[in-house]
Amino acid sequence: MVKTVADKEKRLLRLKQVFTAKTEEFRQTVSNILGYTLFFQPTKIRLTSAYNLSAAITFQLNTSSRSSDSSATMKLLGAGNGEDPELDQRLVELIEEWIVKRDSIPCFMAALTLECFERMHGSGGQVEGGMGEETMQMTRTVS
Repeated sequence: MVKTVADKEKRLLRLKQVFTAKTEEFRQTVSNILGYTLFFQPTKIRLTSAYNLSAAITFQLNTSSRSSDSSATMKLLGAGNGEDPELDQRLVELIEEWIVKRDSIPCFMAALTLECFERMHGSGGQVEGGMGEETMQMTRTVS
């Protein structure tokens, strides 16, 4: 009995380690692809731009189990952190345009990413060490 409990505890510990490693791998992958670091909280998700740490956005996850498909919606709770008033004003404009008027969080995130990137590197400038056509390699699997 003691051996069985010890084996199960060891197995549970290993599962936790694998889960932690895979979670970090997922966060890194999302950050590399989308340009945002994700911080998960029980009912909230905070995203921070890789191009400007002042561009932090917090969404609240609202789940609804009333329908058969268990849909989820996101509500913007806050944006910016007060360190960059010019960026905070631009965030208000982007929120108005993309979330309020057009109801598109993905377009808001894309516009914010471009805004932060241009502020970091200057508009139209080539980023040294960036991926050009000759160095970018993509693999596509067709099923």
